[in-house]
Amino acid sequence: MPGYEQQRKLLGGRDEIPPKERRIREVQKSIFILLIFMFAASGCNNRPIYSTPAHITSSDVTEISISTQKDEQIFEQCIIAASNLAILSNKDYGTIIIDRDNTSLELYQKLAKPYLYKPHINEKISIDGYGFSVSLDSTMYAYTTDENMLFVANNDGKIISKKPIQYEYISHWVNNGLILQSGNGHMFLNPFNGERKKLIENLPNRYIPQGFGGIYQYVSFDPTLTRALYFAWDQDGHAVYFSLWDIPNHKEIARIPQLGFTDVGFPAEWSSDGEQTILRVWEGGDRFTFLRIHKDGAIETVLNENGFSYALSPDNEKLAFWLHDQDKEMWDLSIADLYTKQVINYCIESKYFPITPIWSPDSHNLLIELITDAANSVVVLIDLVKNLAVQIGEDAKPVGWLK
Repeated sequence: MPGYEQQRKLLGGRDEIPPKERRIREVQKSIFILLIFMFAASGCNNRPIYSTPAHITSSDVTEISISTQKDEQIFEQCIIAASNLAILSNKDYGTIIIDRDNTSLELYQKLAKPYLYKPHINEKISIDGYGFSVSLDSTMYAYTTDENMLFVANNDGKIISKKPIQYEYISHWVNNGLILQSGNGHMFLNPFNGERKKLIENLPNRYIPQGFGGIYQYVSFDPTLTRALYFAWDQDGHAVYFSLWDIPNHKEIARIPQLGFTDVGFPAEWSSDGEQTILRVWEGGDRFTFLRIHKDGAIETVLNENGFSYALSPDNEKLAFWLHDQDKEMWDLSIADLYTKQVINYCIESKYFPITPIWSPDSHNLLIELITDAANSVVVLIDLVKNLAVQIGEDAKPVGWLK
């Protein structure tokens, strides 16, 4: 692949998967295949037939038939690897949050503390905490500590607020606060005045399949807290689906079919204004479809690609994701324009399952982590305007980007 060898050498990539890692991946693959066969044996191996719940009229719910036709075009635009951090000094890239990498215990222990990083002045500010999440306007971030405290700080690390929490962890920011999760469900917290509010949990037909609880128990709340997207089971139709629930009006406004269960996590990404969410739906095997779901229930297919670990840009126009090449057993960093459906492959490959890319607040840059072996990783900043990539850290992972 043009341009890849230069980057691979710069970033310390290896040509062979370590034997131990190869064995782990083979075991994981075998378990996943076994789970698929177990699910098929249960009688749910066909495309679900959908019925509208008795309390909802058919005109209230958007029922869709997912198109699997590939309308997008894929182009190559190989990023140029830069070897000198000085190339970042003539532009203010904002502030990046770098955390410990928990891919392995050995890798986790290599970084003493998380830190804020300002690339244009090459400045680092240590942080005592974990579980980072950046606000919707990218001006502050929240994190937690072992003392069950939640802190909010600005892009210089100055503490703005702190509040006690109850064995909870941060899910994400919404308007005016944060969503926290625990064994007791989802909680809204305003970190400035301390307001707490238990969020709706008893959603119709909500389903947590046995053995997949850590994946499907999640409810995806939009930033306005007026919509909830969750996994559901239609008892009458013996079908699984995602349900979009209108919280103020207590009604389902869309249901999206899925063939069954996968092991790749809850696949929803809300826009910062809450007007739409991007949902990845499993079509069986290694086939996935990306859908754009509007808060009024309108649904459209935007991408039919085997993509993983994806992120919606702050301007809500692009989707960064890792495109899986089954033949090469590689993941390629790609960006899809949600309006033109053009996909660009940037010739950056990962041998290991990649983490989600992180967008800069202006949607012009990306942060990625590349795992080079079981105990080594690099953090790379990609300037999409200049078509340049430069390593900014190692043995760590990026978790947020502030203005």
